[in-house]
Amino acid sequence: MKVLDQAPAVHYPVGRSHALAWGIAVAAVAGLLVLLAWWGMGTVHRWALAGALGLWLACTALAGHFWQQSPVGVLVWDGQTWHFQGHAPERTGPSVSVHLDLQHSLWLCLRCAQGPVLWLWLEQHHSPLLWADLRRAVYSRPRPDPADTPADPHDRTFSG
Repeated sequence: MKVLDQAPAVHYPVGRSHALAWGIAVAAVAGLLVLLAWWGMGTVHRWALAGALGLWLACTALAGHFWQQSPVGVLVWDGQTWHFQGHAPERTGPSVSVHLDLQHSLWLCLRCAQGPVLWLWLEQHHSPLLWADLRRAVYSRPRPDPADTPADPHDRTFSG
């Protein structure tokens, strides 16, 4: 029986994370409650409170902007290369690296051939039937190019 060690090709949808949106909302509300409690103590100078409120507002707006700008599209593994097809031009890279694996969600970094890296948050609920294939692809190695492999695996001669 032959065991296949290569992951199948996969097209996995990437959407904005509702869990991340809830996390941002909970952190924003918690921060606001802390500010209100600080104000309620009556010992804070109003300029300090105004500065803290401005900082809270800026952080909340930046977090919301980060979520709104998170990539949406399709992550494609063809056995050799990763592709991200979204509303922007297609991004291609040789590898992805896993930065957080929570079993039902993955935080990945796609190293693109040109341009900056692309950070992706993938969740199982976007396509439960393809989740196992995606995980196999993320943790697999690219298939070797037949032109790069010698005919005899014991041949260790070097040309040059």
